[in-house]
Amino acid sequence: MKTFKAHLSYLGTPFFGFVKVEDGPTVQEALEKAFTKVFGTYPKIQAASRTDRGVHALDQVIQFPLDHPIPPEDLRLALNTYLPHTIRIQSIAEVPSTFHPSLDPIGKEYRYQIDNHKEPNPFRLDQYWHFPYPIHLPLITQAIPHLIGTHDFASFTNKSASPHQTTIRTLHSIEVTSLAPNLLQISLYGDHFLYKMVRNLIGALAYIGSGKMDPDSLPQVLQAKSRPQAAITAPAHGLFLSRIDYLNL
Repeated sequence: MKTFKAHLSYLGTPFFGFVKVEDGPTVQEALEKAFTKVFGTYPKIQAASRTDRGVHALDQVIQFPLDHPIPPEDLRLALNTYLPHTIRIQSIAEVPSTFHPSLDPIGKEYRYQIDNHKEPNPFRLDQYWHFPYPIHLPLITQAIPHLIGTHDFASFTNKSASPHQTTIRTLHSIEVTSLAPNLLQISLYGDHFLYKMVRNLIGALAYIGSGKMDPDSLPQVLQAKSRPQAAITAPAHGLFLSRIDYLNL
């Protein structure tokens, strides 16, 4: 039995997230169906991130065991043949059996896209949050230092931590890029992220940039450790899992 690591990308719009659920189609379900077409059965698949419904991935990482002599590149081509066009496996490689995609990362990057035009563009509706209020980038720049570093981000998660879990996370960087006039991309890189933490941070930064929230209020918001103290949750369709870093892999 060999262990493999695969990198895949997907458009999250038609899926109810990565993990298989009864409510609708998921990325995991599509992968299992592709494996079944090739081998008649499917392996246990572990993913680096349980992306939510509508969230996209530029580089999701999965791990699976396989007892078959098929070369990795032939396996990639075979699986892509049976996957929907909204999912593509970019690479497959054999890794040590101890590799775990969600426990071993040393860092993750998420990107979020905002359409700041007054009217939405129908061709961007699946991959941008249409936020029609003017955004002033200097206000966001003023807010970013309050978030960088190691903090208790309990105010920025939609799930209460159990007694044996921590809401302390380290955020290494936040970068704001203008993709085009009134089109913004915000990249966040950290060690790990809490449930909906990125979307909640984006909601706060959008509110700060539009003047709905004081950038210097963030220390108090963090200290409050209460979700109602922060701003809105940005919608899922603007979010991309863009990079996962592993040590020596």
